[in-house]
Amino acid sequence: MSQGALFSVTSHSNLGKGFERELRATHDWYRMNGTADVIQNPNEWAFISEKEYASCMEKLRKGQFPPGSLAECDNGRKMQRVKSDVDFAGGGKGFSVCFDAKETEQQSRFPLSNLKASQIERVVRSSRCGVAIAGFMVKFTVLDRVFFIPAAMARAKENKLLAQTGGGRKRARPGTASFSIEELESGGAAIEIFRHKNGLWDWMKYLL
Repeated sequence: MSQGALFSVTSHSNLGKGFERELRATHDWYRMNGTADVIQNPNEWAFISEKEYASCMEKLRKGQFPPGSLAECDNGRKMQRVKSDVDFAGGGKGFSVCFDAKETEQQSRFPLSNLKASQIERVVRSSRCGVAIAGFMVKFTVLDRVFFIPAAMARAKENKLLAQTGGGRKRARPGTASFSIEELESGGAAIEIFRHKNGLWDWMKYLL
């Protein structure tokens, strides 16, 4: 595959095809250069009860459930496709990485509700175990800007919110359950990622 063919997936005309696809192209580039081997974690299958299966089927008929997410084994047992807590994991020379990719159409805020509690726990746990880059890669699609939110920053935001609401995200005051663009670009814990001249999000340049 030529470099032109590889990098073309990240041209501005193809941005609608998803942030994850852009990151996969970045990781292909890293792999070709021998600087890092980062892969996208595959979805897995989990057994579910007949009741859960029936509920999922009803949601599927209403268009509230993604196609291809349910299966039935030869012995009749039901299964559901489940997503890994984090999208990407891997490492390079002297470092390891574990992060989830998020995208928002909002221009000024990234809602904390876009981060599952289990995802925050996963990246925090990885960070405590020595993973050098653990957190969330967030793209503001309308602005075409990307920020990395470290695990500790995500946990601190959630803890502050839970303290304010007495333990529930849904009871948060408007504006408090999100990261503002001003907060992310203030030069604190969050780090902005910029495109390389080839159009790829070269996050290693800014996070290592």
